[in-house]
Amino acid sequence: MRQRLKRWTDQDSAELYRHRQDPAGLYRTLQNSTGIYRTLQNSTDIYRNLQDSAGLCRTLQDSTDIFRTLQNSTDIDRTLQDSTGLYRTLQNSTGLYRHLQDSTDIYRTLQTSTGLCRTLQTSTDIYRTLQTSAGLHRHLQDSTGLCRTLQTSTDIYRTLQTSTGLYRHLQDSTDIYRTLQDSAELYRHLQDSTDICRTLQDSAELYRHLQDSTDIYRTLRTSSGLYRHLQDSAELYRHLQDSTDIYRTLQDSTGLYRTLQTSTGIYRTLQTSTGLCRHSIR
Repeated sequence: MRQRLKRWTDQDSAELYRHRQDPAGLYRTLQNSTGIYRTLQNSTDIYRNLQDSAGLCRTLQDSTDIFRTLQNSTDIDRTLQDSTGLYRTLQNSTGLYRHLQDSTDIYRTLQTSTGLCRTLQTSTDIYRTLQTSAGLHRHLQDSTGLCRTLQTSTDIYRTLQTSTGLYRHLQDSTDIYRTLQDSAELYRHLQDSTDICRTLQDSAELYRHLQDSTDIYRTLRTSSGLYRHLQDSAELYRHLQDSTDIYRTLQDSTGLYRTLQTSTGIYRTLQTSTGLCRHSIR
């Protein structure tokens, strides 16, 4: 902050040096400074309004919610510990961080304007410098607009409650914002990891399905071989049935042959008996 104030002071000094090198232009600037002088008088009134900080302090004390939110680091720490709420807070914190950055610029401009108004009250030479400094006059015009903004914006009044503490809190808020950004990256990484996990789960299910399909294929191959074996067994069974019929036919033929042999023996015996009987009768 000191470096930025030094840079602004160096810029104003360079502007003043250029005006001193051009006295004719400086004289013309002084001749046309009636409106600027009136603006400076209005800026003096603005400074007096800024000095009246009692009412502003009471207004700031009424804003207990945001003050407690800014002062209560325990709630911030709990918010950081809550990973789900942390991601939701990130979206709101982004807008808050931008608002704090704008408030920081407004606060720095008000500090510059306060120093300028004190310079106007204490030194005629500095007053002449203010008349010749176009950049400083632009800052005073900006301060007028900022004063109107302060009267209409409660959020800016609440932010102006602290000076050094607010600046330190802004630094802490920057660290918190960076932490929230890291948490957002971590959350995105977790989302990606979740997608990868789901993909792996789907791959596992697909692998199991392929294993089941492989088992089914092996079963079908086994069933195909078994079916072929059953077909061969059926053919063999039919062949055995045919062989059994042939065997039975052969058995029947053997029995018939034996019957014929027995009948032939009986016939021969009968013939012999008949011959014997005839011979006995004779």
